[in-house]
Amino acid sequence: MEQHERRKLRTKQILFLNFLIFSIIGAALLLLYYTTDTVFYSVFALLLLTISISEWQKFRTGRYAWTPDMRKLILYEKDVMDDPSFEKERKSKFKTPLLLSLVVLVIAFSSNNEPMIFDEALLWIVVCTVVPVIILLNIGIVRRARKVDNGNGYFQEIQKIHWTGALVYFSYTIVLSLMLVLI
Repeated sequence: MEQHERRKLRTKQILFLNFLIFSIIGAALLLLYYTTDTVFYSVFALLLLTISISEWQKFRTGRYAWTPDMRKLILYEKDVMDDPSFEKERKSKFKTPLLLSLVVLVIAFSSNNEPMIFDEALLWIVVCTVVPVIILLNIGIVRRARKVDNGNGYFQEIQKIHWTGALVYFSYTIVLSLMLVLI
């Protein structure tokens, strides 16, 4: 694949993923504002389960993507990556949301079914936690794409990117929590 075409497809991929991220965050904020916590967590678990089933269906059929452009990019990645790494990554794309949906479902059953208290302080906390998530997700997408394009798209390398982002975000939330407690 030509570098120009690959760059164009990577840009489309990032724009599409950011559209999905912002859509999910917008829907989550509306749910938080208008429903109870049980409904919010149940819908979130259903969304994760839908993502898992969709990814499993793509894995099982070998379709890999829903649009022709993304299918072309995925097939390029399949050619560049070694077979076990590509298969492991594809499997993790449906196993991870499935596991998370089960965890969120447990949270939904243990919640108290009361309306969320939405004041200005909570909105700032949401903004301070969501903005770094979006930034870290974009950094992770770009770093993963560079690893794959440079021929280092091994599953272990890609997992390092994901775990590094998770560790940075976890550290950030601890610092933010401590700041909120101390203020």
